[in-house]
Amino acid sequence: TYMRTDSINLSDEAINASREIISNDFGSEYLPDSARHYKGKVKNAQEAHEAIRPAGRRFKTVDQIKNSIGPDESNLYELIWKRTVACQMKSAQLKLTSITIKNQNTEFRTSGQVILFAGYMKVYVESRDDTKTPNINKENVLPELKKNDHLSCDRISIDESTTKPPARFTEASLVKEMEADGIGRPSTYSSIINKIQQKDYVRNNKGSLTPTFLAFAVTQLLENHFNPLVDIKFTAEMEDTLDAIARGEQNSLPFMKEFYFGSESETGLLKMLDEKIDIPKACIIPLNGDEKEPIIARVGNYGPYIQRGDVRRNIPDILAPGDITIEKAIEILNETPEKEDKELGADPNTGEQIILKVGPYGPYVQLGDSKTRKSIPKNVDLNNVSIEYALSLLSLPRNIGEHPESKEPIFADYGRYGPYIKMGKQNASLRGPETPLDITIEKAVELLANRNKKSSTLRSLGSHPESKEELVVKDGRYGPYISDGKINASLNNSFDPESITLEQATELINEKRAKGPTKRKRRKKKK
Repeated sequence: TYMRTDSINLSDEAINASREIISNDFGSEYLPDSARHYKGKVKNAQEAHEAIRPAGRRFKTVDQIKNSIGPDESNLYELIWKRTVACQMKSAQLKLTSITIKNQNTEFRTSGQVILFAGYMKVYVESRDDTKTPNINKENVLPELKKNDHLSCDRISIDESTTKPPARFTEASLVKEMEADGIGRPSTYSSIINKIQQKDYVRNNKGSLTPTFLAFAVTQLLENHFNPLVDIKFTAEMEDTLDAIARGEQNSLPFMKEFYFGSESETGLLKMLDEKIDIPKACIIPLNGDEKEPIIARVGNYGPYIQRGDVRRNIPDILAPGDITIEKAIEILNETPEKEDKELGADPNTGEQIILKVGPYGPYVQLGDSKTRKSIPKNVDLNNVSIEYALSLLSLPRNIGEHPESKEPIFADYGRYGPYIKMGKQNASLRGPETPLDITIEKAVELLANRNKKSSTLRSLGSHPESKEELVVKDGRYGPYISDGKINASLNNSFDPESITLEQATELINEKRAKGPTKRKRRKKKK
C-alpha cells in the first residue's frame, strides 16, 4: 500500500486472510459472525489507499520470514501482523469492579479487573508495546463484597508514587497531536518534523523534541502580530476549505480575497503586514518580573544570551529554556567571561595595541579602539596567539598572486563558513593543511580549477557495525564528509578528516539517518 496512508480500511483479501488465521490458530470462539469494518476517527485520514497490513492472500508469520530480514524489520512486521489479525477478532470481555471504603472521615477507593474472555487481546495488547500505560492483560481480583459489609484493617502498606510532568513530544507523538488537531497530511508530516529541526526551533535530545529560545521568540512574534494565522482552529479550518476547493465544492477566489483583505469579522493578512513590528523587542524573552533590574533572554544572530543591564552572558548550548530558572540565570550572569581582554603588543605601523578579546560570537583580535578586527579560527589555541599571528590575521584578505592564465588577482581569507580563496566571482573552500596565511599560488590555482569536480575519496574507515556498509571520508564541494554510499554526513569543522575514527563516523551517520532526508527546494521554471 501507500507507505504514508493512515487509512484503516482493509480489502476483502486481507479480511479473509485474517479470518482464516483466527479460525485455524485460535478457534471459532474468537471469530466474529461477520467481518469487521472500521471508520477512521482522524479528520484528515487519507483513505484512498488500503491500510498497512501483511501482504498477500495468506499472511506469513514472523517466524517464517525473520531469517531473511533484520531484527527491526521483524519487530515491525510482527506489530503490523498482530494489529491486522486482532482487528478482525471478537471483542474482549472484562469485569471491572470499583469499591469505596469509608472509615469515619477517611475514604479509600480501589478497583479490580477480571478477564472473562480475552478476545482480540489473545493476539495483541497495546500496552505491551507502550510501557507508559498499565498492562490491561494483568488481572487484579478483588474479594466478593456486598454493600455495607464491615471490613477489618489487618495491615497498612504505603506505596509512594510521584506524579511526573507531561513528557516532551517525540516525533511520533507530535504527529499524533497534529492528527488530532486536524493539521497537516501524511504527506506533509515528515517535512514539518524535518523543518522545525532544520530551523533550530527544536532539538532532538535522545528522541525528545526540546524547544529552543529561537522557537519561543518566533512563537511570541507570531502570536503577538499574526495571532489569527497561527491559531490551531484556523489552520484546521483552512485545510478543510482547501480540500473543499480541490473537490470543486467551493470557489478559490472568494476564499483568497477574505484571507488577504479580511472581512468584517476577520483581520486580513494585508492589515497584519502593515503593522509595524519591533524586531529587537520580539527577540526578548522575559525571565523575571523585576521592573528595576529585569533579567531577559535574548535571541541574537549568533545564539541566545542572558542580559541584565549592560551585563551579557551566552547561554550554553546544553541548556534548554526549561532549564533556565532565575537562580540559574543569575549564576550564569555572575560567571566571569571565558577570557579577559589581553594586550598582545603594539602594531608597528600605527603604534596601537592589538588586543585579544572574547565576544558573544567567539574570540577575535582587534586593533586599538578601531573597528579593525578579525575572528580567530576555531581550531586555534588562544594561549598560542602571538602578536605576529594577530598581525597576520588583521592583514587579511591576503593577495596570493595572479592567476597564470587570466592574470586576475587571487585572495585568501577567513569567512563565515571557514577559510576560502576568491578570484573575481569564483570561490573555493580551503581544506587540508593550507590556511589563508600560507597557501601558495600553485595550490590556489589547483583548487579553483577543481572546485566543480565531483567529490573524491580521502580515506576508508571500515564497515558500519550495523549496516555493514563501508564508511569513507570524501572531499566534496562544501568540505569533507562521511558517506556510506547512501547517507552523507558533513564533518562541519568538528572533526579532522585525517584523524576521525570509525566510531565517530558511525555516530555521525546514525544521527544523519535519524534526522531523515533534507528536502531540496525546486526552482520554478521560467515561462
